[in-house]
Amino acid sequence: MFRQLINVVTDFGGDFAKSLLWIAFLVLAGCVVMLSNRTIREKIRGSGSEGTVGTLWGAAANLFRALVGLGLMGLLCLHLVAQSREFDRLHGRVSEANLAAVRLIWGRPHVQRELSVNHYYETVEVTSETYDASGENVINQKKQTVTKLWPQNSIQAADVRVGIAMNYRRKGSAYYTCYESANAFRYDVVNFADIPTEARFVFPLQSDQGLIENLRVAVDGVELGKELSYESSRIEWKMPMQPQQTATVEVSYNCRGMDYYYYQMPTLREIRSFAMTMDLAGVDTSQLDYPYGCMTPMKITPITSGGKPGTRLEWHLDRALTTRGMGVTLPDKKQPGYHVARLLRQSPLGLMLLVVMLLVTRIYTDKPIELVPLAMMALAYYLFYTLMANLSDYGPGFTGSFLIAFLLLGGLVAAMQFRWDGRGFVTYATVGFFGFFTLIYPLIQVWREHTGLLLNLVYVLLLAYAAVLAIRHRIRATSDATNG
Repeated sequence: MFRQLINVVTDFGGDFAKSLLWIAFLVLAGCVVMLSNRTIREKIRGSGSEGTVGTLWGAAANLFRALVGLGLMGLLCLHLVAQSREFDRLHGRVSEANLAAVRLIWGRPHVQRELSVNHYYETVEVTSETYDASGENVINQKKQTVTKLWPQNSIQAADVRVGIAMNYRRKGSAYYTCYESANAFRYDVVNFADIPTEARFVFPLQSDQGLIENLRVAVDGVELGKELSYESSRIEWKMPMQPQQTATVEVSYNCRGMDYYYYQMPTLREIRSFAMTMDLAGVDTSQLDYPYGCMTPMKITPITSGGKPGTRLEWHLDRALTTRGMGVTLPDKKQPGYHVARLLRQSPLGLMLLVVMLLVTRIYTDKPIELVPLAMMALAYYLFYTLMANLSDYGPGFTGSFLIAFLLLGGLVAAMQFRWDGRGFVTYATVGFFGFFTLIYPLIQVWREHTGLLLNLVYVLLLAYAAVLAIRHRIRATSDATNG
């Protein structure tokens, strides 16, 4: 853990910060050595003696207490940061190596582009001619049969249906956003040429998709088999089509993917009678997001899919021109220890605020600032977070470990404070601030949607509390001076 602490400090401030940390350790070690000397301890206790020497000893003693207090608080803050880094490393850490492994094993984000259809016809062309002596009459011709493309927008209707079920996969200490999808595509293809053509169909596939199963290709209800040609990134077949003939092409398969699903018409054309329906099992409407450049759905409907609440997305296009895609970005799963990691990251600031509020309370109520109870309070705050983090790996989980740590450390602090200062405003304020920064302040961090607003309100209330104490202290001091 000490090495982890050194690494954290080096990451934040480089070698200079690491040097300061070593200086802080040496200062604390020197303070311990000084306190072990009885003569020095007696001088510090008697620092209130009159005279110049007594004044100097008093100033030195106060500076010593301040240095020790700041050193302890700084070390506890740094150790909380190191604990946060270590917790992140062991809980829910997404790494590039693990991400690449999951993509290799499970599959990449699924990108499906629409069917393409081209119509070809054969014609005879004269390639060369031989003329008579006069050069006017053709006496011989060489002809060649050539295949030409008949340009047309052949897809006149399309219906795309996709069902997605989340299947988060764990690799290392983190979950990765994986899913399984069932895909069904239907296209109505028309030959608008006034002559028979040979229609060549190409259905794109991802070469690095990993696994495609239950593949079925049918034309007019008849499943194709040997007519299909498989390439690394597409399926191809061809068939003759008469003028104005309509063929219904159906393609379906199941596959796996990660992160997002994307469907696109890559070539600009007039899109007619297009419909796409996507059912997302286990994805709430509040979790919806879309890949960059995608059209948002025309209709979003909450549904129940597979016994779980889900969402249906629908797109409808007719007489449209676009190459924009349609799809969805799937929600990430909260990583193991998500809430604990979030609280640990915010704990150093909470410790500093707690110590500041305790100092403000004692200063403006004319209570002596004693190092031991303040250090015990800071240590209890630190132990609250570390105990909660370590307990969360066991049976109680986040909620149970949070309550156990709060009740245990909160009860200990309350008992200590009542024995140290007795009943009174300072004791109630001290216990109240400890309870606030170990209960309310962490819960504000968990309520992520409103954390910023709530924290600003907390800061305003803390400032108002300090201002009220300062004003009352000023009024009391003025009144005492007047009466004196």
